Amino acid sequence: MTRGNSPGKERGRDLNTDSNLIKGDVNGVITIYIAGIFECQNGAITKYYPGAGGSSAIRRENYASDNGIFYILGDHLGSTSTIIQQNMTVVKQEYYYPFGGNRGSAFSELTTRRFTGQYHEAGLPGGEGLSYYNARWYDAYLFQ
Repeated sequence: MTRGNSPGKERGRDLNTDSNLIKGDVNGVITIYIAGIFECQNGAITKYYPGAGGSSAIRRENYASDNGIFYILGDHLGSTSTIIQQNMTVVKQEYYYPFGGNRGSAFSELTTRRFTGQYHEAGLPGGEGLSYYNARWYDAYLFQ
């Protein structure tokens, strides 16, 4: 596990031999990732159902709220742009600056997939967290 510390934050990660994220630890909260389609955190589960250009649906189970099936509409880059409930009610619309910064209200907590469909950890230092681009973390506000 690779560890790093910054003021008030502790983080770690485990990667498999293909540099895929399989386990994350942010401030003692451990999340398990399986093949990019399954996340488990303290018994709460999110399953991603892939579609053309990225995830097309997620199923959330055992969360305090917002359980069920949600549909994800993406933009031309595969970024999460709209999240819709099973009854076709729009839950959240997300907008991005050219290099992935959040443009508008806070990101939805329903999914960890953000700009270009990459995993985003809001609990890590940097602007509004960091995005994981397979073997490197990226801060949209520092452009690195």
